[in-house]
Amino acid sequence: MSQARFVQRHASDWRRLRSLLDGKADDGPPSTDVPAAAGAERAPPSQRPTERPSRRFPSLDRSPLASGVSLELAELHGRLVVQLAIARERGYASDLVEELNELLLRTHARVHAVPPPAPRNMLRWLLEVYPSRVRAQYPHLIAALLLFFAPMLLVGVATIHDPELVHTLLDPIEVMAYERMYDPDNTRRYGQAARDSGTDFLAFGFYLRNNTSIGFQTFVGGLLLGLGTVFYLVYNGLHIGAVLGYVTAIGHGEPLWSFIAGHSALELSAIVLSGAAGTRLGWALIAPGRRTRLRALHEAARDGVQLIYGASALFVLAAFVEAYWSSMVLVPAFAKYLSGIGLWLLLIVYLRRGGRSEMSPRPQVDDGGRRS
Repeated sequence: MSQARFVQRHASDWRRLRSLLDGKADDGPPSTDVPAAAGAERAPPSQRPTERPSRRFPSLDRSPLASGVSLELAELHGRLVVQLAIARERGYASDLVEELNELLLRTHARVHAVPPPAPRNMLRWLLEVYPSRVRAQYPHLIAALLLFFAPMLLVGVATIHDPELVHTLLDPIEVMAYERMYDPDNTRRYGQAARDSGTDFLAFGFYLRNNTSIGFQTFVGGLLLGLGTVFYLVYNGLHIGAVLGYVTAIGHGEPLWSFIAGHSALELSAIVLSGAAGTRLGWALIAPGRRTRLRALHEAARDGVQLIYGASALFVLAAFVEAYWSSMVLVPAFAKYLSGIGLWLLLIVYLRRGGRSEMSPRPQVDDGGRRS
């Protein structure tokens, strides 16, 4: 079929699509504008046989229709997918193909538009859905907790008893930097007294980049059969434990602990959640069960990304608290300790109890007495 004949057959479809996309009345006359390269008059309906989709060009648009989209628009969109594929295969003029492609992009955005989530739905997901998703990954969460906190505790206690152990994990320059940073006589190194709002904002950006990079590495490391996730969890646990133990042992504990108290719940929990998501990926590759590894990885990634959503939010909050609250020397240390304890308790209750009332069975339903 020649290009002119092809354009003559389908020009009315394209005019109608443009009319619908431009918001004109559905029952009104079609617009007279067609793709610039078409240049053909509209053919009478009797001379416009519909070109049936061949098996070589199945429609790839399987997404649900957006609300308010007419069936006519959806049908014309499906035809346009096939028409564009035919134009490309037959090598029609590039300007015609480009016009049809632009029209398809507009139509696709309209037909499959995803409305922004309502604030009420976002709040429900945050308060009810996310905690249940975290609990659903309980084995991976426990594994991440042990891999992260066990090395931290062991090395921290050992370094308090023998501060020289810190040199097995940190180089001398790092050790000296931590000594100066948390020296009680050098509060300008970590205190609000020497910082303005611009410096706070820069600190927020630095903390956010550092935190998210740790979370990303920990999550993506699961693709290496989980070994990358294990490495980053253990390494960060050892590093943090060594710093905590050494700084405490040399008598700089109060500046250190008052600084980390406020944001520790947010930052450390986010690392553990990233680790749980990573171990989920790794375990899917190690033990896919009856599924193919690709299928198992796809399902694990879907579950892992759910955890990463919350971890990302915690990383952002941790960076904000670290920049604007933890570094303030005008705030008494006990206030920071209380806020830190409060955040830990709030986070634990949220992850353990959030969404349980919605997931609990109604009294008239017998589910064997199982609780979510």
